[in-house]
Amino acid sequence: MNTIEQSYIAIENRTKMEIKGVSDVLSYDGERIIFDMGECELVILGKDFNIKKIDVENKTAEICGYLYSLSYNDGKQKSTKSFFTSLFK
Repeated sequence: MNTIEQSYIAIENRTKMEIKGVSDVLSYDGERIIFDMGECELVILGKDFNIKKIDVENKTAEICGYLYSLSYNDGKQKSTKSFFTSLFK
């Protein structure tokens, strides 16, 4: 039986987000952030994004910016390369 990790997303006025369940940051720019959530990816679209805090050990992230949309990609569509892996190559 597969165990799905719990995730939690809190959005304040479409400008501040707290996310729990983050395993890694796969992609980041001012208009799109893709988080690895273990079983899936969380894709956040908007503008003026800034990652205020990321703690992969505790699986939490805080971001600011203006939120347009959130969506999940299932495991079939997951990227294979981590943002931090490609950044520090």
